Amino acid sequence: MIKILSTLVLCFGLSNTAWSSQGLVRLGTEKGLLQGLQRASRCLQLPVRLFSTDSLDDKPSVPERKTMHQVFSRPTHDRIAKYVLSEDETVRIDVLKAFTGIDSLTSARQLDEHYNPFDPLYNLRKLINSASSQEVFETVRDSSDVEVLLGGKKNKKASELLRGLSGLYSDLAHAFPSQRNRSTVDFLCETDFGFITIEFQVAKQDYWDKRALAYISSIYGNQLRTRDDYVQIQNVIGVNLLGDGSTPYWKDGGFVRDYTFVDQRNSKNKIPSLRLIQYSLGDANLSHQDFKENEKLRQWIEFFKSAHEKKSTPPSVDESVKKAYDMIRVDKLKSGHPELLRSADEFFASLTEHDKAVEEKGIERVARNLLKDGIDVKAVARSTGLSEEQIKKLKA
Repeated sequence: MIKILSTLVLCFGLSNTAWSSQGLVRLGTEKGLLQGLQRASRCLQLPVRLFSTDSLDDKPSVPERKTMHQVFSRPTHDRIAKYVLSEDETVRIDVLKAFTGIDSLTSARQLDEHYNPFDPLYNLRKLINSASSQEVFETVRDSSDVEVLLGGKKNKKASELLRGLSGLYSDLAHAFPSQRNRSTVDFLCETDFGFITIEFQVAKQDYWDKRALAYISSIYGNQLRTRDDYVQIQNVIGVNLLGDGSTPYWKDGGFVRDYTFVDQRNSKNKIPSLRLIQYSLGDANLSHQDFKENEKLRQWIEFFKSAHEKKSTPPSVDESVKKAYDMIRVDKLKSGHPELLRSADEFFASLTEHDKAVEEKGIERVARNLLKDGIDVKAVARSTGLSEEQIKKLKA
C-alpha cells in the first residue's frame, strides 16, 4: 500500500505538485515510507521511535529495555547547581575561573539570599503580601471602631493611619505584587573582580538574551542603593549555561558567546562594567580545539553537560570536579537532600511532558498532510501511530 509523507515537501522545500502521490508511487514500499517518516521526524525534531518498523513489518514488539540505574543527578537543575556551588568554596572558585577565564580569581563569597540587590523592595513586597498583613487590614477595614494602643495608651493618629492603609490595601498589593518578574538569579557571589552570577536555563527561550542582560543590569544599577557612590560600584559578570546538553541550543557551530561594551569605531575601547558570557552545553564538542587549550573548562562543561548519563566519575579530573561529582551522587542526595533530588526529578519530568505535547502537535501535522493527500484513515493511523478515532477527529 502506498503511504505518502507530504511533510517532506515542507522539509526539503519542494512543491506539493512535484511530490504528489503519483510522483511517489516509486517510493511506495514499506521501507521507503519508513525512511520518509524518519527523515520527516528529524525535520520536525520528533523522535524516530514514533515511527517504529514493528507496525510496518508486523513483527512482534520487543519490550523496551529498562533504564539503567542513574548514578548522578542532573547538575543543570538550578537547585542542584546551587547546592554544588554553595557547599565548597574551592569548587565555586574553580567553576568561576573556568567559565570567566579569570585565573587570578581568589575569593568568591556567596551572598546571603536575604541580601537581594536586584530587588530593593523585596522586604516590602514580602510584608504587604503576607497572610498576617492581609488578615489585619481586612479586619480593620470591616471594623466600625479601631483603636491602637501604644505604650498602653490610645493613639488616635496611629488608628487613623491603620484605617487609611486598610482602605488602600488592595492598591498596595497590586502595586507591589509578590510574584512580580523580579531580577533574581540562580546564584550570586561577590569576588575580588566584582559580582558574578551564574544562571542555568534548560528550556530554550527566544527572549533569553534580554532577560539575562536585565539581570546583570539590575545588579549593577541597584548597587547605588547600598553604596551611594559611583566609584564604589563593582563590575558585574553574568555566566549563562544554556540547555540540558542533549541538543544544540544555537546550532551555529559555536558553543560560547562573550559580550561586553565595545566602541564601534575602535574595538580597543571597552567598558568592562558589564560582561555576559553564555555557554551552550548542547553545542559544545568536547574534542574542540578550545578545550585542548583549556582542560579545566572542558571538565566543567562535561560535568554540566552529561554527568547524569555517567556511571562513574571520569578519570584524571581535577580534585574540585571530583568533589562536584560526589556531591550529586543520587544515593547521597537521597539520604542527605531528598528534597533537591525530588525537585530536579519533577522539573525534568515537566520538560518531558512539554516535549511530548510538542511531539504530538508535530505528529498531528503529519497526519493532516497525509489526509490532504487523500490517504485513507487506516493507513494514516498505521503510519503515525495515532488511533483511527484521533485521525477521524483531525479529518473532521
